[in-house]
Amino acid sequence: MKNNVIILEDSSVRIERFRQAVSELGPGFRLILWNSAHQMIRELPECIDGVVLASLDHDLADLADGTKAGCGLDVAKYLARHKPSFPILVHSSAADCRAAMSQALIGADWDVYNAGANGSDWIDGWLNIARALVQRDGSV
Repeated sequence: MKNNVIILEDSSVRIERFRQAVSELGPGFRLILWNSAHQMIRELPECIDGVVLASLDHDLADLADGTKAGCGLDVAKYLARHKPSFPILVHSSAADCRAAMSQALIGADWDVYNAGANGSDWIDGWLNIARALVQRDGSV
């Protein structure tokens, strides 16, 4: 059964909002978070078969140990080399970065939705899109 909601995000404030939003999707969803594109790419093979929805940020801060975290476009390019199997929300607040990530994914036939993290109520828009997508796909 597909129940993994995977998210690339480095902002603790946004992460907390995502935790709340995913809990509002209903019971049974499992939130998996990464703050590093490189780590997400390494670990995706372990959970990708159970993914119902992904959400990607673009700009990521370096990790506490100084390691470069990469960016959402790294993950988008990785996914573009794989068969589309779940919808992806691109939630970066940077419009040009959202466009680049979306183009990489759409060019590989992924279902991509813009959920820009702009304004104080952006998570409501994200949740509405996410809810519609998981209901459409009949997950959990």
